[in-house]
Amino acid sequence: MIYLRPHHLFCIYHFVGYGYSETFVNNMKNIIHRLKNEQFIIVNRNDNICSSCPNLINEKCKTFDKVNRFDQKTMELLKLDYQTPYSYIELIEKIKNIVNDEQLFNQVCLDCEWGNICHKK
Repeated sequence: MIYLRPHHLFCIYHFVGYGYSETFVNNMKNIIHRLKNEQFIIVNRNDNICSSCPNLINEKCKTFDKVNRFDQKTMELLKLDYQTPYSYIELIEKIKNIVNDEQLFNQVCLDCEWGNICHKK
């Protein structure tokens, strides 16, 4: 089973091969590949993507307040439930609707350090 923080759904949608490190990028590619065939569960803790993030230090995210805010807004906008299995395919239209509405998308990701990549895509 894949475990994902809510806002990582937007990171996956916009992923173009950039990241903090080669390890992070390879992990992200692997997760995206697995999402084609596997369900995932939304969690409010570190997930499979966090596992290779340099902001995770001693199992604690050094940007926790920011990513927690991203997660809360994502849960609200996509109307998700924690611990519920989802398939990425079933959520893709909801994700696209948020991404295509700049005002809604900015409610989630406005101050993300990777935002310039997402807004170009």
